[in-house]
Amino acid sequence: DAEATVLLREAAAGGLLKAQQTLAFRLETGAGVKKNEAEAVLWYRRAAERGDGGSMEKLADFLAKGRGTPKNETEALDWYQKAAELGHPPSMAALGTRYEFAEGVPVDLAEALRLYRLAAEAETLRAEVEALTVAVTEVEDERDQAQTKASEEKARADQTDRDLQETIQALHQAQADTTSRDQQLTALEKDRDRLSKQLDALIEKLPAPRKTAPAKKPAATKKPAATPKS
Repeated sequence: DAEATVLLREAAAGGLLKAQQTLAFRLETGAGVKKNEAEAVLWYRRAAERGDGGSMEKLADFLAKGRGTPKNETEALDWYQKAAELGHPPSMAALGTRYEFAEGVPVDLAEALRLYRLAAEAETLRAEVEALTVAVTEVEDERDQAQTKASEEKARADQTDRDLQETIQALHQAQADTTSRDQQLTALEKDRDRLSKQLDALIEKLPAPRKTAPAKKPAATKKPAATPKS
């Protein structure tokens, strides 16, 4: 928090309006920093001098009540007036209260009523603008969601188309491979038939085998008679 506060102070000192508003509010309420109404007035004044209606109203409130600064009804009225001219509803209502109850100005109920009406109309208009902003945001969100969904569906459709094309190409390739194999088989069958015919032709050209007489068996020889012993 300390580091964030340092950065916030540097941004406010550098002239960043949002930083001046935020720092003033934190110093007023003690949110994240030590409460310091006098310094809050300082930063509200700087933001008011840059034309911020909300800061003008805050500065006027501090001046009217003497918080963090000496009470000054005249200057408070001046800042309420400037903020009201910018169309800041709370400042219009605060200024109307002063005209109604003669706080720093003479009683002027007609002026008070006019300011109250202007504040109400401005608040209504602001509410309508905020409602319209919300509605536009919702429509834009729905449009973005629809566009995202359409993009996702298109991507899926494109992927499906690519897959289909790849499948068709694969089928065509398979058909081409089958045709090629069929052609190869046909060629092999033709080669086989051709070789078979050539073999048959060669066999026909071979001379018929000659018939040979059966071999004669050799005649049996007689053994000599045995000589009797004396």
